[in-house]
Amino acid sequence: MNAAISRADVLLRPLIEAEVTNPPEDPVEGYCWLIAADATGECAEMQGKLAYRQAGEWRFAEPSVGMRVYDRSKGQFLIYHTGWTCADPVEEPQGGSVVDTEARIAIGLMLEALKGQGILPQI
Repeated sequence: MNAAISRADVLLRPLIEAEVTNPPEDPVEGYCWLIAADATGECAEMQGKLAYRQAGEWRFAEPSVGMRVYDRSKGQFLIYHTGWTCADPVEEPQGGSVVDTEARIAIGLMLEALKGQGILPQI
């Protein structure tokens, strides 16, 4: 029963501390990490999964399409499609004499970031 409650907590409160190639040596029980795509060693086959510590053991949760997690280390959300993605920073328009062109570029970048995070549909 405790294992099911811990798993539900990880999946219902999607917060990761960071993306790592191997889980930390001295983790806090209940905290969660994302196993990076370039993970090696004992985590090589756990790439893309959420790793959390329960009762002194590592447990892993498989992500599903549309799952979102907040990465505390980056201060942003990641979303899972066929892998984990996050929005790239959008730069503010600067200088130039053609405001309309710069505004269109900036708006286009914001729209792409919102689509990439699943906030807007991918049409």
